[in-house]
Amino acid sequence: MTIQRLLIRWVSFTLLCVLFTQTAFSQTQTITGKVTDDKGTPIVGASVAVKGTSVGTSTRPDGSFTITAPASAKTLVISSVGYTQQEIPIAGQTSFAVALVPSQASLNEVVVIGYGTSRRADVTGAVATVKA
Repeated sequence: MTIQRLLIRWVSFTLLCVLFTQTAFSQTQTITGKVTDDKGTPIVGASVAVKGTSVGTSTRPDGSFTITAPASAKTLVISSVGYTQQEIPIAGQTSFAVALVPSQASLNEVVVIGYGTSRRADVTGAVATVKA
């Protein structure tokens, strides 16, 4: 063999090793998307997590998110207060548009906070006065 052939084989072998190493270390995928409500309004601060891992993020003010998930990830879990949690299968996709549905079940309590003045005779229930 000539020196030129040996050099070509060595370069080819080195290139193959680098390519195999690159694929071995690229065990993550970047997933992007946007979370909105059923009317198309962006949901700020919705939680986006990879099911079965501790990898997660929250949505930005425009409802968008970017998350780096393991290559083995199968499902995204998206939730927000007042909305029904959704599990979205990844199935090789890297971009999602998710519309969360309002949850009626979580609205079973109402807390009313009032400020102002009233006469004690007109108020029913517990009344407390706090001095400065």
